Amino acid sequence: MTLRLSLALAVTLLPMSAAAQEQGTPEHGLDFARKVCAECHLVADEAGLSPRSGVKTFKEIANTPGMSAMAIGAWMQSEHEHMPHILLAPGDLNDVISYIVSLKD
Repeated sequence: MTLRLSLALAVTLLPMSAAAQEQGTPEHGLDFARKVCAECHLVADEAGLSPRSGVKTFKEIANTPGMSAMAIGAWMQSEHEHMPHILLAPGDLNDVISYIVSLKD
């Protein structure tokens, strides 16, 4: 799925507002990401590469042009060829989104 299609899904399919996503707690998002996402992604705000070759770090994701909380939410709720489809509880999802957004330069 392309970034453009993901952004379109964010606008049309997700009922979450940006305000609702901002209610997440970045610290909880980092804790969750360390348990669930760190096998493939570098999740900490530090220099380095993700453990899996070719997988973006959370900081790279945050700094992708056009990447917003809504786009991250759409991306995380869509199936991807090289990423397992992980269903997150709404609170965990908002926390992880808030954490990723906090990494934006």
